[in-house]
Amino acid sequence: MRTRIWMPILAGAAIASLTGPMLAAPYAQPASAAVTDSAVPLSSIPNPPSKISTASVMDATGQTVGAVQKVETNADGMPIRLRVALTGKEGKSADLDAGSVRYDPLKNEIRAQQTAEQIRAQAPSG
Repeated sequence: MRTRIWMPILAGAAIASLTGPMLAAPYAQPASAAVTDSAVPLSSIPNPPSKISTASVMDATGQTVGAVQKVETNADGMPIRLRVALTGKEGKSADLDAGSVRYDPLKNEIRAQQTAEQIRAQAPSG
């Protein structure tokens, strides 16, 4: 009598274990698709961490345009301006408003809203 009771239960468990993942698959989000965005406006970070001085600067398309050269803060320690040493432009730098960029502390990178061309156009000529 026990085998008759257990057989349907075991068969049901086996079917559930085989079909469960297939039924859940359309609703499950793959790990690669789960993107966390920890970027915050640079102007909202009081006394930015020292590691920001080694951050890469990306344009609006994700292209690297340079590296942080200097973060200028006000008297309260809030960032107001960011100086970017431009890649491929020997000695050239551009200043970006801290309110127009985002800082991702997990990736240690700055994301600008402008394109690379717009950022490079801000570099003084000469």
